[in-house]
Order: sequence, then structure tokens, then C-alpha cells
Amino acid sequence: MSVMCLDEARFAKVANTLISRKFRNGQDLMCLFGYPEGWQNEDKCKHMIKAFCEDLYRANQINYDTRYQEQTNLEHIQNWGSPLDMYNLPALYKTLQSISYNISDYEEDITFLTMASKRLKKVIAYVASHIIDELEEYKQAEW
Repeated sequence: MSVMCLDEARFAKVANTLISRKFRNGQDLMCLFGYPEGWQNEDKCKHMIKAFCEDLYRANQINYDTRYQEQTNLEHIQNWGSPLDMYNLPALYKTLQSISYNISDYEEDITFLTMASKRLKKVIAYVASHIIDELEEYKQAEW
């Protein structure tokens, strides 16, 4: 399985999307991070989502380095871009799948990698449910 070293802009754009109004400034996702549903602290939400994307970025770098015996500098995301630079839901879903693929091949048991990977799977499922909710066929289907 090949691994790509993804650029930081992709992770920043994911963070910007997850902390957008589409997800009530990140508050909708807090239940995936262990907080009770309805928990509200917008600044903490933004911080946690950026930290999550930062973990995904580092996980990708570590996985790439391990796979190809490279020594990239473990960088933090330097440029979070414009808050308006976001993905639409299908593009977000596909990007999250790409990130998942590119961090899932690590062999060592590194706690933050395991946590980031587990959270990523929950976020992917959450985004998928939003995509389905927006489908006209879904809206018209009987309950």
C-alpha cells in the first residue's frame, strides 16, 4: 500500500469546514470528542477540531516517514488559511477518506495515532450522514 505525504492546506481546509456554520461552528462534532451532546463552547470547539486536524497531519507525516524511511520534520500546520476556504460535503467526505487511507497503514502502536484514526472514522460517518440527509430521495423516503 502506498502512502502520500499530504500537504498541510488539505488539513487546514478540513478544519475550516468542520468549524463552519455547516457544523454549528464545530459544536455538532463535540459528541464525537467525548463531550455531551449540546455542549457549547465555540472557542474550545475550534481549538479541539484544529488539534484533531493537527494530529491527522502528524499521523500522515509519521506514516509516510515510517513507510519510506524518510525523515521529514514533524511540522505543525503553519497556515490555517481563510475560514472561507472550505470543502462542500462530498469533497470533505472524499478528503477524509483520503486522509484515513494515508494514515491507516502504520504498524506501531502510537496512542495519538490510534485516537486520531478512531475519531476520524467517527467524523467520516458523521459527514456521510449529513450527505445522506441532504439527498432528495432520502427526504422523500418513508419513515
